Amino acid sequence: MPASPAKSESRFWQLTVTALMEQLGSNLEGLTSAEAALRLAQFGPNLIHAERKRALILQFLAKFRNPLVIILLAASALSAFTGDAASFFIISTIVLISVTSISSRNIGPDRRRNVCASRWRCAGSVARRQSP
Repeated sequence: MPASPAKSESRFWQLTVTALMEQLGSNLEGLTSAEAALRLAQFGPNLIHAERKRALILQFLAKFRNPLVIILLAASALSAFTGDAASFFIISTIVLISVTSISSRNIGPDRRRNVCASRWRCAGSVARRQSP
């Protein structure tokens, strides 16, 4: 049974250079300026978009979406509703300390990752024929 086209296209590393160049519509000399301009218009620039940064408060609030935190907050609300103020404050304090601790631990690695990403730049070379 022959492989599906999508499956064979995903295994580009198994193709010969000639077959790969044919599949990409290129050759070893590169693209002509006209073909490069056409592909730029068709596909857009070859850019890697950075991850969107979220505000610290939004990162903090996102931690409250954890199911365990929701259960604990519901237990805290139930304690407050039944008049058990001590349990309400204890559970609420534990949840707040836990979420704050998790959020503060995530700030450092995020900053370090951003510093590393700003230091490391990827470079590549493009081969193009000068004829149109």
